[in-house]
Amino acid sequence: MALTILYGEAGTGKSEYCLDAMCALHKQGTSTLLLVPEQFSHMAEMALVRKNGYISDDIKVSSFKRLAHKLMEKKGLLRQNISAIGKSMLLAKAILSVSSDLTMYRRAAEKPGFISSMLEFIADCKRSAVLPENLASVTVSNNAYFSLKIKELSLLYEAYHRAVDASYTDSEDALMHLSKLAIEDDYFRGMVIFIDEFFRFTQAEMDCICAFCLAGAEVYISLGTKNAQITGVFEPVKKTAEQLLSMARQNGIEVASPVYLSEKHRFAASCELAHFEAEYHQHPPRVYEDATKDISLFIAPDLYTEVQALAAAICREVAKGNLHYRDVAVVAGNQELYRDLIKTVFPIYNIPVFIDEKKSLLSHPIIVMLFSLLDLMANGFETETILAYCKTGYSGLTQSETDTLENFALAGRLRRDDWLDETRFLQRADSIFNKTEDYEASHAEDAAYVLGLRTKLITPLLALRSALRESQRVTDRVAAFVDFFEEISLYQVVQAEVDGMQNRGDHQKARMLGEVYNLLIQLFDELVLCLGEEKIGMERLTTIISAGLSQCEISTIPPGYDQVFFGDVNRSVIKNVKALFVIGVNDTAFPAPPPQDGILHDEERRLLAEKGLRLGPDGQTIALHNQYVVYNALTISSGSLYISYAIADHEGKALRPASLIGRLNKIFPRLAVSDHIQEEPEAEQMVAGKASAWQYLLEHFHSDTPAVSALKRFFSQDAAYQNQYHALVRLADNREPKSSISEKLARALYGQGLRGSVSQLEKYSNCPFSYFMHYGLRAKERKILKIDAPDIGTLLHNLIEIASRRIETIEGGYKALDDAQATQIAREVVTEYFSEAFIARLYSEKRLAALIRRLQNQVAKMLMVIARHVAQGEFEPCAFEVAFSETGELPPVTIQLPTGETITLTGRIDRIDMMKRDASVYIKIIDYKTGNKSFKLSDVYNGLSLQLAVYLISVVEGGAALTDAKVMPAGMFYFRLADRVVDSQHQTENALLKQFKMSGLLLKDVDIVKAMDRGISGHSSILPAYMKQDGSLSDSSGSYATLEEFKKLSAHVKRTAGAIGREILHGGASVSPCKNGGRLPCTYCPYHAVCAFDPEHDRYRVMPPLRDDAVWEMLNETEKKDCNE
Repeated sequence: MALTILYGEAGTGKSEYCLDAMCALHKQGTSTLLLVPEQFSHMAEMALVRKNGYISDDIKVSSFKRLAHKLMEKKGLLRQNISAIGKSMLLAKAILSVSSDLTMYRRAAEKPGFISSMLEFIADCKRSAVLPENLASVTVSNNAYFSLKIKELSLLYEAYHRAVDASYTDSEDALMHLSKLAIEDDYFRGMVIFIDEFFRFTQAEMDCICAFCLAGAEVYISLGTKNAQITGVFEPVKKTAEQLLSMARQNGIEVASPVYLSEKHRFAASCELAHFEAEYHQHPPRVYEDATKDISLFIAPDLYTEVQALAAAICREVAKGNLHYRDVAVVAGNQELYRDLIKTVFPIYNIPVFIDEKKSLLSHPIIVMLFSLLDLMANGFETETILAYCKTGYSGLTQSETDTLENFALAGRLRRDDWLDETRFLQRADSIFNKTEDYEASHAEDAAYVLGLRTKLITPLLALRSALRESQRVTDRVAAFVDFFEEISLYQVVQAEVDGMQNRGDHQKARMLGEVYNLLIQLFDELVLCLGEEKIGMERLTTIISAGLSQCEISTIPPGYDQVFFGDVNRSVIKNVKALFVIGVNDTAFPAPPPQDGILHDEERRLLAEKGLRLGPDGQTIALHNQYVVYNALTISSGSLYISYAIADHEGKALRPASLIGRLNKIFPRLAVSDHIQEEPEAEQMVAGKASAWQYLLEHFHSDTPAVSALKRFFSQDAAYQNQYHALVRLADNREPKSSISEKLARALYGQGLRGSVSQLEKYSNCPFSYFMHYGLRAKERKILKIDAPDIGTLLHNLIEIASRRIETIEGGYKALDDAQATQIAREVVTEYFSEAFIARLYSEKRLAALIRRLQNQVAKMLMVIARHVAQGEFEPCAFEVAFSETGELPPVTIQLPTGETITLTGRIDRIDMMKRDASVYIKIIDYKTGNKSFKLSDVYNGLSLQLAVYLISVVEGGAALTDAKVMPAGMFYFRLADRVVDSQHQTENALLKQFKMSGLLLKDVDIVKAMDRGISGHSSILPAYMKQDGSLSDSSGSYATLEEFKKLSAHVKRTAGAIGREILHGGASVSPCKNGGRLPCTYCPYHAVCAFDPEHDRYRVMPPLRDDAVWEMLNETEKKDCNE
């Protein structure tokens, strides 16, 4: 019978011609069949039903593979179809069977990715009708490498072919069977077959077409080109026509006169689209002189704006009343780049959308669970893998339990062995630098809970590991996994999830979850069928399973009818579209780049072609195919075409337009273009409905355009958005009320009184909201065991404390300490600390040794400096780490509020130095600080730095616990702990001391100053003091206070602390960070993402630094005012 080619460009009605001809022939009693690509079959069946009213055996739609399976079933040749998972397993088995004969691929066959690549190569061979023996016969005399490669590939191909042929049917073999059965069977005799929607055929499909004709069928094939001579974009179709005609000639098949369709029905309503289709492939094109209405271009500054404009445009088109959502299609060259944006933006515009995507299984929680299990069994119980397993939701732990266990694991930096040993699991530190302690001893309740979670999680895993170690046979290993799934009730958990999704109306997710679970079960079934008696290690098993699952994808099914379609320009099937939106028209996606080479690269394909074996298309041919695919995609709309691209991606990297944009501008010099690169898009282009209008207002609230002003007026009066709008105004204007939580809530959070450290009050002074988050809500950053710069300071602080207590036991203490003793004590203290400390686990052996040496040097230098400070005066350390609290060495500092409430301040003083004189004892407070913390009287006055003053108050007022004598303030100082190695070998003694010069406030008394630094002359090397030649203290070069001023300052600090406490108890929690000179509390604040404070629009609470004399003057004024009252 004859072969007829039906020619017609886009929109000429080729598919309609085939359907009409089928219906007419069917009425005459002729059996007809329409063959289309698999992805077109559903649409084609619907179109045939609409045209004919029904489908029967005499008039139907099929694909090549479906047709092959039907004939194979009829002949009893159809065996169990092998899935992608089963193929990977059989290939793995085949590789093992010939591994001894492999040289080039002996190691490569074990690598992840090889099985997938080899399966694709075999499929390519089968589609090209290339058998293993054809490959085996190929040799290239001057290319030994290529000859060996092809020989080994043929061995692998043959071994796989034998494994499949023994018991299974490979869908890729179906067309070879079809071409043979078509000639042997009379099924096709007298039938008229129409083949539509193809622009190229594989060799296997070409052999089937030949067989149809030889079997007595009349075959019509539609090709999307005007005729067989046109090249350029139509080059792939031209080659297909040539191949068909050549095949007919070689096999004596009659070629009927071609049918030419020229009338472009699709573009009858748009001369612009008709002109675009006609000139798209012409060089040079004819120019369309008029301004365009049906074709437009949008240039966006970024991807998000591009999708926003797309959504608004769709809404406008639908609002006109001429379109339904189902009449609209959106396609992208890189669908993955836009998928999440579509999912985010379209709901804001209330646009129902179906996303045509094939989802990889590898990221699905069930599959992640499987690979986590395989990893745990193969590589041990690593914390990262255990947490990944828990987060899948199928470990038997709830989300809350998983979070608790993760926090514990990260805070303790649990390692592999810790999960398997109960004692080691519980052994962790409260803080990074405390000595190792038994967690259960200090936190029995928490420890028992976490240990219970660990047992609940690990017990089934240990049972699985034990079962897997008993036998390497695949059958036994599958049985172990099945038992494990029963132990964790996997089926019941999945079923409950599916039911919940169904009840919520989320049928798409429910269907996908069910399919993935079924694939998991199928995976283990096929493992037994294909590899049951094989002995395979866990790593090898993981590779096989990974290869199989990587071939599996799940397609989505439209859950509704009236939806916008979003697909991929290179893959999606789109028909009957009235408005097409093509997004992401950038040079990296239009046309799509050729795929990367697989097993063979292009030159090797060319060598095979020279030997008569033509496999799938090479990179150059694929590039031509992609150009034709773009042409087809651009010409599917019958009403309008909207094209857009962005000039920058998510990261701000530049994107260039595709060559299509230049061609479009040549064809349509008066193209409707919206360019918002320099200016913001107008509201009319971005707003389509209330939700999108609110979104636009959020993004442009500070603009003063008429559109924004109109939106503000609208939402200020809209019942649904009124409250949100006024909250937005308060936030934008920074007019949050001072007490942003109720007093009742504050009392519930903090109690009737306030108890805490001085640093809590300082935190409130710096930012009330930060205090509220930390101490009210107790929101804390997740603790992870690692060392940051502040942690080194804490470590130094602990080491100095330990060393100081040891020095106390030496006769003479610090006064008698020499450099050799300081060095020896530093070495001992640091070494002992790290022999017991949890921190040692953070370092490798070499890094730990380097850290210990560094700290020993630092601690030694600081001990030497402290010894010199003490030796230069009469003050001696009398106490270290002195607690003032209800149970401490000193009583807490209490402040009575007028309301009757009490503020109780507690803390721990690093060091107290004391000197007895007459009937009094003078004390100085030393607070160890890392970094460049310095004393500023202004900060004390403003309530930003109260710690030293409160420490002094606690000792002066509660000094009876330390001494019977009257306690007098001599000074309060910060001592800087060096956070770097101090090299004093090339420094003078005085220069070394100046590195550690203390900052603070000291009593303005010459005798007391000399008692702290007996050698003072000019600037002191250890104190903030300057002694003039006449023996008096310089007011301009020191930081002093008289006894009276110390009293005034202490009274002010108490008043300030009381005022802060009162604000806290009354609900103070405003977002009002304090700007103090160049210091900002927001710099290291962990709550910035919560408060959303924006310096560009929000105002800081500014506290400018004050001169010391101004502070004293204000304190004097306050005292006078109090006296007058």
